[in-house]
Amino acid sequence: MDENCLAYGIEISELDWEKTPASVKKLVEKMGQHIKQSEKRLADLGSIQLGRLRAATIVLGTFKTRIHQNIRASRSFKGNWKCSGKITGEII
Repeated sequence: MDENCLAYGIEISELDWEKTPASVKKLVEKMGQHIKQSEKRLADLGSIQLGRLRAATIVLGTFKTRIHQNIRASRSFKGNWKCSGKITGEII
């Protein structure tokens, strides 16, 4: 009975693989190695991008916190702005 084998994620029957010319087998093996290298590189790039995303999220969170602190400070200010640029009043 004809059994199937798995070559780089592609199911090929044993009989078909035996009939395949050596040059084609070599090409399939080379392409399989290239696919494995590409998948590894993609995974590495994904890890780098994930790290960058986490760092950006931290920076954005810090930035948002500062904005909210400034908004709260400006809302709690009770005083007058003078044309001279001096502030009178007190911050609560």
